[in-house]
Amino acid sequence: MSTYLSFGPSSYPVIDLIANRSNDSDAVAFTAIKKSARAPVKLWSYKFDTLSIPSRTLVAHLNETLYPPCVMYRSECDDPLWLAPATAFGMMDGLIDAIDHELHHEDPQNHAPLVFMTKNVWIDRLHHFLVSPFSTHVQTRLHHAYHFRSGDNRPLRLCAPPERRRHKHTGAYQRPMFCDLVKYWKCPELILGKSFTILPHIAARFALLQRQHPDLDFDVTMFTTQRISTNRYTWNSLVHPQAFLRHTASEVTTWMRGRKCANGDCVTMFLSDYRYEIATIDHNAAEWFPITGTLRAYMTRLVEPQSASRTYAQFLGRAWQTFLFIPAQALVYGSWVPVLAHALAHTIDGCLIHYCGEGLWATVDAAKSAPILTQVQRMSIQMRNTWYVALVLQVWVNVLQHRQVPWRHMDGVRGLREMVVGAVSALTVFASIKNPTFRDSRVVERRMLPHKLLSPYSTGLEDGYAMAVGPWFDMKALFLSSCVVLLCVMALLLVAKLSLLALCRRNPRFRKKQQEMTLVSVCDVLFPHTHYVPLSAGFLWSVNMFAVHWRPRRCDEIVSRAALMEKSTTGQDSVRPFASGPSLPLGTKQGKAGESVSGPSLPPLAVAGTARRRECAVCVSGLGCNKHEPIYEVQHRTTMIWSIFRVLNLAMMTDPLVFIQLRFFGRRFSPSGVALPKFIILPAGPKVIEGLSSSHSTHLKLMREVMSTDIEWEHLLLCG
Repeated sequence: MSTYLSFGPSSYPVIDLIANRSNDSDAVAFTAIKKSARAPVKLWSYKFDTLSIPSRTLVAHLNETLYPPCVMYRSECDDPLWLAPATAFGMMDGLIDAIDHELHHEDPQNHAPLVFMTKNVWIDRLHHFLVSPFSTHVQTRLHHAYHFRSGDNRPLRLCAPPERRRHKHTGAYQRPMFCDLVKYWKCPELILGKSFTILPHIAARFALLQRQHPDLDFDVTMFTTQRISTNRYTWNSLVHPQAFLRHTASEVTTWMRGRKCANGDCVTMFLSDYRYEIATIDHNAAEWFPITGTLRAYMTRLVEPQSASRTYAQFLGRAWQTFLFIPAQALVYGSWVPVLAHALAHTIDGCLIHYCGEGLWATVDAAKSAPILTQVQRMSIQMRNTWYVALVLQVWVNVLQHRQVPWRHMDGVRGLREMVVGAVSALTVFASIKNPTFRDSRVVERRMLPHKLLSPYSTGLEDGYAMAVGPWFDMKALFLSSCVVLLCVMALLLVAKLSLLALCRRNPRFRKKQQEMTLVSVCDVLFPHTHYVPLSAGFLWSVNMFAVHWRPRRCDEIVSRAALMEKSTTGQDSVRPFASGPSLPLGTKQGKAGESVSGPSLPPLAVAGTARRRECAVCVSGLGCNKHEPIYEVQHRTTMIWSIFRVLNLAMMTDPLVFIQLRFFGRRFSPSGVALPKFIILPAGPKVIEGLSSSHSTHLKLMREVMSTDIEWEHLLLCG
């Protein structure tokens, strides 16, 4: 089990309030000081900050008139930013008296705290704010309120008071929770040039105030808060493997009050508000790293070429060239394995990933001061949720395909635009952005607990960690970003149609374009239709792969050297039909019966070593339309189309499932003639080829059946 600090530890002064009382009159002037300088009192510290939750809860429990209605969320504040020093002084002084009376009116030596649990609304991030009209995020906290009297300038002893006798209400003295966290909780703010952990830090501050105001009697009121949440008992752990995480947030607020006492009457002269915060995460994600690392490394293995390179440099060079040839969309749409692998890896440690950026958002000042690029970089790691989009897309395309029975290659495939997938995933980065105007921490439920030894575990404080982060957060963020993308597409489409309508009124030449634009719907923009579906789709390749919109570029860079030579000699166009190109002989690998497997020649390939290094025969683009060159008409295929087949086969045959099926178990392939002596290899049987011939304009003639284990790897890349 590993532990690290997700935030803090931090220690900071909120405000020091001084009452300047006149001896001649009852007039009182209040001065607010922060770090030896005059400063206003922030409303945030007493209304919105999570450290104000225990004080507001006790005000509602003891005396609701102690705080102004606006601080208790019952009305709007006149000033949304600041509190008057006199108001803040009266709030704190009145609540301290109420807590002192509640704890010590029966027994002045009572050391038992007030123990209570709260459920509060928690709206802090952009995704909280957007879904607040429909669903409210609620957090559970355990609080303790202590009041320590220290007359005659005695030192403050929080964890071991001088009277440790058992009490009829407590049964045992309940120490503050930070007494067991001393070695972890180091305070960054120095006192007299020295660094302390939290317990000595509180005692040193108390002693410093006693030396600065020797004529005052001081007491300390302290609020401690714990919020422990875990994913151990959620239903997610029963459905899928998941790294264990436990997030512990601890907060301490200390109010030190100095009073001038005479003849049993005390008048408050000084109040100091000082706060401490720390958050830790315990997890076993390191134990899952061999699994998650293997799952994520699978993508790298997919683009690794089958190469006979003799040197490491040649191997890296071929790997890089192959990576440029194989678009990432082919890997996402082409096989279930990489999608499931990455989605599962993100599900295992997604909770921890989301908390990697929590240190940036822990305070208001951090959200204001951090540049937007820093915020985006910190949160971009959660864009791994794009694999959830790919997984949903795989399911959606399969369902859509099976609704159309029987499916034909001419029908093409609908798919979600890769630009939309990227936009949806990228927008989730902004879901965790924090703004002070979002904050809402009102208490919706409180429950006073008995005076006995309690812990967060005995009170059932663990409130479902994975409900706030992890897969649940990804689903919510992806849904919100999908809605934003959909609204943007609808708005752009509406603007385009209105613009064309305005142009048509001025110029009749745009009427035809207006009619075409009217037929375009949001579904066509988001889920375009492709007609580039080869004959191997559904047999060797996944049909889903062709939701990517393949279109060969017709430019000189992607024409083979042989094609240029032929053009210069014959005057024909550089894009040649299939039957007119050079041929490659079929391999001579021995078959199972010992006979040599040979046959007619194979089609030309633009990427087989004659093309330029940076050529790219694949272009992902466009809506797709039925005017595209039909690649299922084999006799009219160009070298560019065969280039597409080669890179797609290279991508798919390095998939472990396909590779094992072809090389170990074997599959029947059918070399089929088109215009002899030319032929193509199809991973299908005679009945399938007969069906393809009847549904296309191309008549395929079965030549023979060959097992995939008897075909050279290089020739398997020509399947299609």
